Amino acid sequence: MSHPFHPTTVGFGPDHGRHPIEELEKEEARYVFADADLRKIDSQETAYPEKFTTASCKYSNLITWKGKGEIPELEKAHLTALVNKAHLSGTKVRLWAAPENETVWHFLRNCGVDLINTDKLVALKRFFIKDLQKQPLPANFESN
Repeated sequence: MSHPFHPTTVGFGPDHGRHPIEELEKEEARYVFADADLRKIDSQETAYPEKFTTASCKYSNLITWKGKGEIPELEKAHLTALVNKAHLSGTKVRLWAAPENETVWHFLRNCGVDLINTDKLVALKRFFIKDLQKQPLPANFESN
């Protein structure tokens, strides 16, 4: 009896303990990935996109804004600069544990964040459908 193979991607971020980078580097076929720490995007750790295809960070480690009122310009500029540096090295950006509301999702999208972690998948889908009617997806958007 054969079992169909369904590929699964396993990843872990920078705040989840030590990365076994040396072990990952030895692998000919990679079945897991590690996120670089977005806060260290200028370091040697993220200078090698073959090691890291994504850089991530917990939202609250970069941003205090929860979607109410105006976002502090320094926070917006800081996140945008980190995203731009990551993209220049061919690295996608993932933020996790962000406030789960449309205002924050819109902000993240406008700053160029590639991947948004959420437990509110239906709400995020509705947001993207509604938002698509207003503006097209960024050029770096990938659909599976």
